[in-house]
Amino acid sequence: MIYPPPIINEIVHGLHLANIARYLSLGGLVALLYDHVLTLDQEIRLIWKAPNTFVKWMFLVTRYLSEGCLLALANEMSGFSQPYDDIV
Repeated sequence: MIYPPPIINEIVHGLHLANIARYLSLGGLVALLYDHVLTLDQEIRLIWKAPNTFVKWMFLVTRYLSEGCLLALANEMSGFSQPYDDIV
C-alpha cells in the first residue's frame, strides 16, 4: 500500500483548520448582526437622538466599523470574491 507523503497530510490538515476558521468567523458575524438587529430600536432612541459628544461618535464608529470589517473579511474568506487585478 502506498501512503501519501507527510507534507500532504499537513496540507490537508491546514485546509481543514482554515475551513473551521471560516465557519467560526461566519458564526461570530451572524451573532453580531443578530445582536445589532435586537438592539437597534434602543440604539436609535438612546444614541442617535443624544447630543453630539465624543463618546457617542466613538460608539457609532466602533459599532459600524466592526460590522463593516467583519463583512469584508467574511466576503474575502468565502472564496466568492475575486482579486481586483482580474477585473476587466
